[in-house]
Amino acid sequence: MLFLVSSINILELKGLVPGVQLVINYKAARVWSECDSTTVVAWVSGRGCPPWTALRDLCNLQILVTSLLQWRITHTYREGNKAVDLLAAYQSPMGDSIFPPTPLGEDLQLIIQNDRMGKEYVRGD
Repeated sequence: MLFLVSSINILELKGLVPGVQLVINYKAARVWSECDSTTVVAWVSGRGCPPWTALRDLCNLQILVTSLLQWRITHTYREGNKAVDLLAAYQSPMGDSIFPPTPLGEDLQLIIQNDRMGKEYVRGD
């Protein structure tokens, strides 16, 4: 899939939509999404003025979250989300960032388990 992106915020939004779809596919009912873009959090929360290029993804997201029992989105610094930090580091042979195949890799499963237990993550250099 090729995205023509005008800003990092559009890219963040484009990542949020399939992320919510993924948790719906895993039969989650209550979802808390974290995003490191305060702008995207504002757009999704109905604040700010998103560009027209974001409207389709915002509409798709609104449709998706109606199938959830509960959904919220909050801002987090990227350094506070080790799973996202790891996913951003995955590289394809062409140099593009990619998502690992399902099921999730052992390293990502361990990070998610540690997040559930509240273990602190300090991002290395």
